[in-house]
Amino acid sequence: MNPPGGLRRRSDHNNGLSLKAACIALLAAALILFLAVNFQVIIAYVSSPPSAAAPSSPATPPPRAQEAAVPAPAQPQSPAPPREQPVAAQAQTAPDSEKGGKHDFFQYTDENGVVHFVDDRDMIPPRYRDNIIVHRESPAADQTTRVTILNNQVLVPVTLMNGGRTVQATLLLDTGASATGISEDLAARLNIDWSSTRPGTSQLADGREVPVRVAQLDAVSVGPKTKPSVRVCIIPYQGARKGNDGLLGMDFLRDYHYQIDVAGETIRWH
Repeated sequence: MNPPGGLRRRSDHNNGLSLKAACIALLAAALILFLAVNFQVIIAYVSSPPSAAAPSSPATPPPRAQEAAVPAPAQPQSPAPPREQPVAAQAQTAPDSEKGGKHDFFQYTDENGVVHFVDDRDMIPPRYRDNIIVHRESPAADQTTRVTILNNQVLVPVTLMNGGRTVQATLLLDTGASATGISEDLAARLNIDWSSTRPGTSQLADGREVPVRVAQLDAVSVGPKTKPSVRVCIIPYQGARKGNDGLLGMDFLRDYHYQIDVAGETIRWH
Protein backbone atom coordinates (compact mmCIF):
# COMPACT_ATOMS: atom_id res chain seq x y z
CA MET A 1 0.00 0.00 0.00
CA ASN A 2 1.11 3.36 -0.82
CA PRO A 3 1.54 5.71 1.96
CA PRO A 4 -1.25 8.30 2.42
CA GLY A 5 0.98 11.12 1.57
CA GLY A 6 1.39 9.79 -1.94
CA LEU A 7 -2.36 9.71 -2.49
CA ARG A 8 -2.77 13.32 -1.42
CA ARG A 9 -0.13 14.50 -3.88
CA ARG A 10 -1.77 12.59 -6.76
CA SER A 11 -5.12 14.06 -5.93
CA ASP A 12 -3.73 17.56 -5.84
CA HIS A 13 -2.05 16.93 -9.13
CA ASN A 14 -5.25 15.77 -10.73
CA ASN A 15 -7.13 18.75 -9.39
CA GLY A 16 -4.53 21.09 -10.86
CA LEU A 17 -4.84 19.45 -14.24
CA SER A 18 -8.62 19.76 -14.16
CA LEU A 19 -8.37 23.47 -13.29
CA LYS A 20 -5.94 24.10 -16.14
CA ALA A 21 -8.12 22.24 -18.57
CA ALA A 22 -11.12 24.30 -17.49
CA CYS A 23 -9.21 27.52 -17.95
CA ILE A 24 -7.97 26.44 -21.34
CA ALA A 25 -11.50 25.47 -22.38
CA LEU A 26 -12.82 28.78 -21.10
CA LEU A 27 -10.15 30.71 -23.01
CA ALA A 28 -10.82 28.65 -26.14
CA ALA A 29 -14.55 29.37 -25.85
CA ALA A 30 -13.88 33.10 -25.39
CA LEU A 31 -11.52 33.06 -28.38
CA ILE A 32 -14.10 31.28 -30.52
CA LEU A 33 -16.79 33.77 -29.43
CA PHE A 34 -14.49 36.69 -30.17
CA LEU A 35 -13.57 35.31 -33.57
CA ALA A 36 -17.22 34.64 -34.41
CA VAL A 37 -18.30 38.18 -33.53
CA ASN A 38 -15.46 39.79 -35.49
CA PHE A 39 -16.09 37.47 -38.44
CA GLN A 40 -19.72 38.61 -38.62
CA VAL A 41 -18.61 42.24 -38.51
CA ILE A 42 -16.11 41.61 -41.31
CA ILE A 43 -18.76 39.82 -43.42
CA ALA A 44 -21.24 42.70 -42.93
CA TYR A 45 -18.60 45.31 -43.86
CA VAL A 46 -17.60 43.42 -47.01
CA SER A 47 -21.17 42.83 -48.14
CA SER A 48 -22.26 46.45 -47.61
CA PRO A 49 -19.37 48.93 -47.77
CA PRO A 50 -20.04 52.32 -46.25
CA SER A 51 -21.38 54.85 -48.77
CA ALA A 52 -19.33 57.89 -49.67
CA ALA A 53 -19.94 60.63 -47.29
CA ALA A 54 -22.22 63.28 -48.77
CA PRO A 55 -20.48 66.58 -49.34
CA SER A 56 -21.18 68.84 -46.55
CA SER A 57 -23.21 71.84 -47.55
CA PRO A 58 -21.52 75.13 -47.03
CA ALA A 59 -22.40 76.75 -43.87
CA THR A 60 -25.27 79.14 -44.29
CA PRO A 61 -23.94 82.57 -43.58
CA PRO A 62 -25.63 84.33 -40.78
CA PRO A 63 -28.37 86.68 -41.95
CA ARG A 64 -27.16 90.21 -42.46
CA ALA A 65 -28.98 93.11 -41.09
CA GLN A 66 -31.47 94.34 -43.70
CA GLU A 67 -30.33 97.58 -45.23
CA ALA A 68 -32.77 100.42 -45.67
CA ALA A 69 -34.05 100.54 -49.24
CA VAL A 70 -32.77 103.61 -51.04
CA PRO A 71 -34.99 104.60 -54.01
CA ALA A 72 -33.12 104.76 -57.28
CA PRO A 73 -32.94 108.21 -58.83
CA ALA A 74 -35.76 108.78 -61.27
CA GLN A 75 -34.60 108.45 -64.84
CA PRO A 76 -35.91 111.09 -67.22
CA GLN A 77 -38.50 109.57 -69.44
CA SER A 78 -37.94 110.13 -73.10
CA PRO A 79 -41.05 111.32 -74.93
CA ALA A 80 -42.93 108.64 -76.74
CA PRO A 81 -42.30 108.70 -80.49
CA PRO A 82 -45.13 110.38 -82.35
CA ARG A 83 -47.65 107.98 -83.72
CA GLU A 84 -48.19 108.09 -87.41
CA GLN A 85 -51.62 109.26 -88.35
CA PRO A 86 -53.73 107.37 -90.84
CA VAL A 87 -53.84 108.82 -94.31
CA ALA A 88 -57.36 110.05 -93.80
CA ALA A 89 -56.39 111.92 -90.63
CA GLN A 90 -53.39 113.44 -92.36
CA ALA A 91 -55.66 114.81 -95.05
CA GLN A 92 -57.83 116.43 -92.40
CA THR A 93 -54.91 117.87 -90.45
CA ALA A 94 -52.72 119.14 -93.24
CA PRO A 95 -49.59 121.00 -92.09
CA ASP A 96 -49.38 124.76 -92.19
CA SER A 97 -47.28 124.53 -95.34
CA GLU A 98 -50.39 123.21 -97.11
CA LYS A 99 -53.18 124.87 -95.18
CA GLY A 100 -51.50 128.24 -95.00
CA GLY A 101 -50.94 130.59 -92.10
CA LYS A 102 -53.45 132.96 -90.61
CA HIS A 103 -53.00 135.57 -93.35
CA ASP A 104 -51.70 133.41 -96.21
CA PHE A 105 -53.91 133.03 -99.25
CA PHE A 106 -54.07 130.83 -102.33
CA GLN A 107 -54.35 131.57 -106.02
CA TYR A 108 -55.65 129.21 -108.68
CA THR A 109 -56.92 129.45 -112.26
CA ASP A 110 -60.04 127.62 -113.45
CA GLU A 111 -60.63 126.01 -116.86
CA ASN A 112 -61.92 129.33 -118.24
CA GLY A 113 -58.66 131.09 -117.38
CA VAL A 114 -60.21 133.06 -114.52
CA VAL A 115 -57.85 133.62 -111.58
CA HIS A 116 -59.28 133.10 -108.09
CA PHE A 117 -57.91 134.01 -104.68
CA VAL A 118 -59.05 132.33 -101.43
CA ASP A 119 -57.73 132.29 -97.87
CA ASP A 120 -58.62 128.64 -97.21
CA ARG A 121 -57.19 125.79 -99.26
CA ASP A 122 -60.34 123.74 -98.65
CA MET A 123 -62.29 126.28 -100.71
CA ILE A 124 -60.33 125.32 -103.84
CA PRO A 125 -62.06 122.66 -105.97
CA PRO A 126 -60.04 119.42 -105.80
CA ARG A 127 -59.30 119.42 -109.54
CA TYR A 128 -57.37 122.70 -109.21
CA ARG A 129 -55.34 121.92 -106.07
CA ASP A 130 -52.34 120.60 -107.98
CA ASN A 131 -51.72 124.01 -109.57
CA ILE A 132 -52.09 126.57 -106.82
CA ILE A 133 -49.89 129.49 -105.83
CA VAL A 134 -49.48 130.22 -102.13
CA HIS A 135 -48.98 133.85 -101.18
CA ARG A 136 -47.35 134.16 -97.77
CA GLU A 137 -46.65 137.00 -95.42
CA SER A 138 -43.09 138.24 -95.17
CA PRO A 139 -40.90 137.29 -92.18
CA ALA A 140 -41.14 139.32 -89.01
CA ALA A 141 -38.04 141.30 -89.95
CA ASP A 142 -39.96 142.74 -92.95
CA GLN A 143 -43.10 143.71 -91.03
CA THR A 144 -42.83 147.37 -91.99
CA THR A 145 -44.16 149.36 -94.92
CA ARG A 146 -42.78 152.66 -96.19
CA VAL A 147 -45.49 155.31 -96.56
CA THR A 148 -45.65 158.99 -97.44
CA ILE A 149 -46.86 161.50 -94.87
CA LEU A 150 -48.28 164.58 -96.62
CA ASN A 151 -50.28 167.21 -94.75
CA ASN A 152 -51.04 164.75 -91.98
CA GLN A 153 -52.34 162.27 -94.51
CA VAL A 154 -50.86 158.78 -94.81
CA LEU A 155 -50.45 157.69 -98.42
CA VAL A 156 -49.97 153.92 -98.61
CA PRO A 157 -48.57 151.88 -101.54
CA VAL A 158 -51.10 149.15 -102.29
CA THR A 159 -51.11 146.18 -104.65
CA LEU A 160 -54.49 145.18 -106.09
CA MET A 161 -55.17 141.95 -108.00
CA ASN A 162 -58.09 141.18 -110.26
CA GLY A 163 -58.51 138.43 -112.83
CA GLY A 164 -54.79 137.75 -113.13
CA ARG A 165 -53.93 141.44 -113.41
CA THR A 166 -51.82 143.11 -110.71
CA VAL A 167 -51.77 146.90 -110.36
CA GLN A 168 -49.77 149.14 -108.03
CA ALA A 169 -51.61 152.12 -106.63
CA THR A 170 -51.51 154.69 -103.82
CA LEU A 171 -54.45 154.80 -101.41
CA LEU A 172 -55.16 157.24 -98.61
CA LEU A 173 -55.31 155.47 -95.24
CA ASP A 174 -58.74 156.42 -93.88
CA THR A 175 -59.91 154.87 -90.61
CA GLY A 176 -63.21 156.70 -91.04
CA ALA A 177 -64.08 154.80 -94.19
CA SER A 178 -65.85 151.49 -93.62
CA ALA A 179 -64.89 150.14 -97.07
CA THR A 180 -61.96 150.49 -99.43
CA GLY A 181 -62.72 152.75 -102.37
CA ILE A 182 -60.95 153.13 -105.71
CA SER A 183 -61.29 155.63 -108.51
CA GLU A 184 -62.85 154.85 -111.86
CA ASP A 185 -59.40 155.22 -113.44
CA LEU A 186 -57.96 152.54 -111.13
CA ALA A 187 -60.94 150.30 -111.87
CA ALA A 188 -60.17 150.64 -115.57
CA ARG A 189 -56.50 149.75 -114.98
CA LEU A 190 -57.67 146.64 -113.12
CA ASN A 191 -59.87 145.74 -116.10
CA ILE A 192 -62.93 145.38 -113.90
CA ASP A 193 -65.93 144.19 -115.85
CA TRP A 194 -68.56 146.86 -115.25
CA SER A 195 -71.36 144.37 -115.80
CA SER A 196 -70.12 142.26 -112.89
CA THR A 197 -70.49 145.18 -110.45
CA ARG A 198 -73.59 146.10 -108.53
CA PRO A 199 -74.89 149.49 -107.40
CA GLY A 200 -74.44 150.76 -103.84
CA THR A 201 -73.71 153.80 -101.72
CA SER A 202 -70.68 154.84 -99.72
CA GLN A 203 -70.33 157.31 -96.89
CA LEU A 204 -67.39 159.66 -97.14
CA ALA A 205 -65.38 161.09 -94.26
CA ASP A 206 -67.44 164.31 -94.31
CA GLY A 207 -70.66 162.31 -93.86
CA ARG A 208 -71.88 162.57 -97.44
CA GLU A 209 -73.24 159.46 -99.16
CA VAL A 210 -72.38 159.03 -102.80
CA PRO A 211 -73.55 156.42 -105.33
CA VAL A 212 -70.91 153.82 -106.14
CA ARG A 213 -70.43 150.53 -107.95
CA VAL A 214 -69.34 147.56 -105.83
CA ALA A 215 -66.78 145.13 -107.29
CA GLN A 216 -65.02 142.04 -105.95
CA LEU A 217 -61.22 142.02 -106.20
CA ASP A 218 -59.15 138.87 -105.90
CA ALA A 219 -56.81 140.35 -103.29
CA VAL A 220 -55.42 143.57 -101.81
CA SER A 221 -51.89 143.74 -100.37
CA VAL A 222 -50.14 146.34 -98.25
CA GLY A 223 -46.52 145.44 -97.54
CA PRO A 224 -46.45 141.99 -95.88
CA LYS A 225 -50.23 141.89 -95.35
CA THR A 226 -52.56 140.45 -97.94
CA LYS A 227 -56.31 140.01 -97.77
CA PRO A 228 -58.10 137.91 -100.39
CA SER A 229 -61.58 138.51 -101.79
CA VAL A 230 -61.98 142.20 -101.00
CA ARG A 231 -65.05 144.18 -101.98
CA VAL A 232 -64.24 147.68 -103.13
CA CYS A 233 -66.36 150.65 -104.01
CA ILE A 234 -65.72 152.38 -107.32
CA ILE A 235 -66.13 156.04 -106.46
CA PRO A 236 -66.79 158.66 -109.15
CA TYR A 237 -64.24 161.24 -107.98
CA GLN A 238 -64.69 164.83 -109.02
CA GLY A 239 -61.72 167.18 -109.22
CA ALA A 240 -58.13 166.45 -108.15
CA ARG A 241 -57.50 163.45 -105.92
CA LYS A 242 -54.39 164.87 -104.23
CA GLY A 243 -51.98 162.16 -105.34
CA ASN A 244 -54.02 159.07 -104.44
CA ASP A 245 -56.15 156.54 -106.27
CA GLY A 246 -58.71 155.98 -103.55
CA LEU A 247 -59.16 155.11 -99.87
CA LEU A 248 -57.79 152.22 -97.81
CA GLY A 249 -60.70 151.56 -95.45
CA MET A 250 -61.41 149.56 -92.30
CA ASP A 251 -62.55 146.47 -94.20
CA PHE A 252 -58.81 145.88 -94.72
CA LEU A 253 -57.28 147.61 -91.68
CA ARG A 254 -59.45 145.97 -89.01
CA ASP A 255 -57.87 142.60 -89.65
CA TYR A 256 -54.39 143.71 -88.57
CA HIS A 257 -52.59 145.39 -85.68
CA TYR A 258 -50.35 148.20 -86.80
CA GLN A 259 -48.64 151.39 -85.66
CA ILE A 260 -47.90 154.44 -87.77
CA ASP A 261 -44.43 155.95 -87.27
CA VAL A 262 -44.99 159.50 -88.54
CA ALA A 263 -41.36 160.60 -88.07
CA GLY A 264 -40.03 157.50 -89.82
CA GLU A 265 -42.86 157.45 -92.37
CA THR A 266 -43.51 153.74 -91.88
CA ILE A 267 -46.28 151.42 -90.78
CA ARG A 268 -45.16 148.81 -88.29
CA TRP A 269 -47.28 145.64 -88.40
CA HIS A 270 -47.67 143.49 -85.28
